[in-house]
Amino acid sequence: MGAAIEGFKAPDHIEKILEDINVLCTTWVAKCDTFVCLGDVGDPKYIHMIKAKRKILLLGNHDARGLYAEHDLLMDIRNGKYMTEDSMMSQDFWTILKEYEVKFEEAKINTKLPDEPDYEAIRAFRAMVNKGI
Repeated sequence: MGAAIEGFKAPDHIEKILEDINVLCTTWVAKCDTFVCLGDVGDPKYIHMIKAKRKILLLGNHDARGLYAEHDLLMDIRNGKYMTEDSMMSQDFWTILKEYEVKFEEAKINTKLPDEPDYEAIRAFRAMVNKGI
């Protein structure tokens, strides 16, 4: 979130809050889930940490479009650039989709994420959060 303005760095305590929110998301979001963020996604580094099989991100008014390399492509898809006259997806779309599927499979094979979360760390974090409520 702090990166919404070019060159802006959020204060350390805000960065800590964002990291804590990410820990909570990764606690409840499993590999087989679809994670949907409806606006104000924040810094992409946090999105990459969420282990969901599928991530649907709708950028909000506080998100810096430059942080999301796919923004222009996604807008082109949304605006119909890859639709044929009979309202079907064009061959260019399917080629792009295949390229992303290959990248996804490579990333899945080469991930450094553990197969299982650190449940003890999660319990300790939840206890710390609940203590402050």
